[in-house]
Amino acid sequence: MSLNYTKLYFVIIAAILTAFFIILALFDLSIRYALNDYEHRIHGLFSSKPALIIPQHSAGLQRDLNKLPSLSAPQPQKKELTTAEKQRIAAKENDIKLCKFWTEQYKKDNLPSSDLHRKTACARAYAK
Repeated sequence: MSLNYTKLYFVIIAAILTAFFIILALFDLSIRYALNDYEHRIHGLFSSKPALIIPQHSAGLQRDLNKLPSLSAPQPQKKELTTAEKQRIAAKENDIKLCKFWTEQYKKDNLPSSDLHRKTACARAYAK
C-alpha cells in the first residue's frame, strides 16, 4: 500500500484553509459584537437628557456651610521614633559618610586598600 503524497498535500492545504476561514469568521463576529456594544454605549451617552441644574440660594448654602465642622480633618500625629529606629538612622547616615570619605580617599591615592574600604563602606551604606 503506497501513500499518495499529492492527495495528502491537498487534504492538508484544505484543512489549513478551512481553519483559517473559521478563525476569520469568529474574529469578524467578535469585532462586530464589540462595535455594536460600543455604538449602543455612545448612543446612550448622547441621547440621554441632561439633568436640570437647580441653583442653590445663598441662604441655603450658608446654612450648609455652617453645618460643616469648624476645623478641618484632624492631622495625623507623627509617630515618635524609638531608640532603635534612631540608632538605625544614625548608623545609616554614618555609613553614607564613610562611603563618601573612602570614595574621595580612593580618588586621591588610588590604592587597592582604599578601594576595598570604599567598596565595603558603600555596600553597607546602600544595601537594602
